[in-house]
Amino acid sequence: MKVDFFLIGAPRSGTNAMFSYLKKHPNICFSEPKQPEFFSSDLKSTAPYCANADEYHKKFFPHYDVSTHSVVAEGSVFYLYSEKAIENILSYNENAKFLVMLRNPVDMAYSWYSLTYYGGQENVSSFEDAWSLQKVRQEGKSIPKVCVEPKLLQYKKLCSTGAQVASLLQKVDREKICFVIFDDFKDDPRGEYFRVLNFLGLPLFESEDGFAQENANREWRSPWVRRCYQILVGAVKLRRFLGVRRGLGISSYLTKLLPMKQQKRTPLPPAFRKKLQEEFHDDVLVLSQLLNKDLSFWVED
Repeated sequence: MKVDFFLIGAPRSGTNAMFSYLKKHPNICFSEPKQPEFFSSDLKSTAPYCANADEYHKKFFPHYDVSTHSVVAEGSVFYLYSEKAIENILSYNENAKFLVMLRNPVDMAYSWYSLTYYGGQENVSSFEDAWSLQKVRQEGKSIPKVCVEPKLLQYKKLCSTGAQVASLLQKVDREKICFVIFDDFKDDPRGEYFRVLNFLGLPLFESEDGFAQENANREWRSPWVRRCYQILVGAVKLRRFLGVRRGLGISSYLTKLLPMKQQKRTPLPPAFRKKLQEEFHDDVLVLSQLLNKDLSFWVED
């Protein structure tokens, strides 16, 4: 068995929803959990440690059934951002296929900031302030104590998917890549999901659950609850520092018990949003040219 299909990103671009649809297909064996992060050797991860490919297979694909599963897949959303993951994947399986989901970088960056703040990796309560700290953090300063991977706080670089797609296309033939735009997926999740199945050469399949929303914006109900979660995240980082690879799953269990609420994200201040549009303008034009699709509306008022 080898994994032959990789949902490689980008984060906050509908990947959780696509994963939830694909994993229900009877001919797809999708990793559990979704994100092994096995091949992004240049990024620190909270995913379970695997020493080699055999351990990777056993840990994330114990449910594989050769008689029914014609596609073996995983969905690590930082593979597109990683500088090592694609090369590592191709060394592992030169015939691998890739799914890339892309979103307006302004919205993606704000959504990613919200998730990192909610999850305790970010400690600055204003996205505008967090954005201004990127250069300082490149120098190793002002990094939150519980942050596992500071590279994930480089919001501009993480969300500059034009440059990332350009790098991907230098390594992988275009016919082995399926691109999905978040706007299209949001408008027609069923149609885009079926397009991915066609790309994989699989029969169309739709579960009884339909196409429900996944991964809505969340916020802690109070500061003390968020602080409790930060302590849990800090425990994971300490465990990694001490070289303890396997946890007991206590933090995951407690996370489910901590109260939270779903809430619509507060709109960015107009002046700051315009600044972000200018920051991402050239990268969006690169992406438009690579995909032969006009995405300039992403960075226009």
